[in-house]
Amino acid sequence: MENVIHNYTGYGTQGENYKPHQDIKEIAKIVKSTLKKEFPDCNFSVQIERYSGGQSLNISLMSAPWEAIINTGSIIDRKFVSTSEQGYEFKKHTQLNQYQFNNPYEGQTACADGIPEGWNNGAILTREAWNCMERAYKIASGYNYDDSDGMIDYFNTNFYLHLNIGKWDNPFQRKGGKS
Repeated sequence: MENVIHNYTGYGTQGENYKPHQDIKEIAKIVKSTLKKEFPDCNFSVQIERYSGGQSLNISLMSAPWEAIINTGSIIDRKFVSTSEQGYEFKKHTQLNQYQFNNPYEGQTACADGIPEGWNNGAILTREAWNCMERAYKIASGYNYDDSDGMIDYFNTNFYLHLNIGKWDNPFQRKGGKS
């Protein structure tokens, strides 16, 4: 749960586990350990990046005993498929919009466009993948603070969070489990 803190913008947030000056490397270890305990049948890649504009925590779901992305075969998927000799082949990687996890899985069909449940940044996640990545988002957010305001070009955050299903060079794989 994020708490409101009084700061420069006046509406910044701070996670319940945030500690000033805690190194992102330590946060990554905690996040990976927590995800491993809560989702023992899943494999995650938890990596950090440091750069001149800040740092980021990158969490990717690499494998699970269930499918993560639903291929509906519709026009929605055109952006996420590649053409093969057999027709369309679904890619096993997508970047997720972390803020979409502030909405429940149910209710995603309420859009006039008929967007299906589990819609996130162009991919349709299974309920299991949604719950898993929503939990990853909440765990990581617990160690973050954010006092950014793009309208005034002010960015102040402990780290930027990037959530993925698979990676561009290492796709998500379903391992075992039931069909």
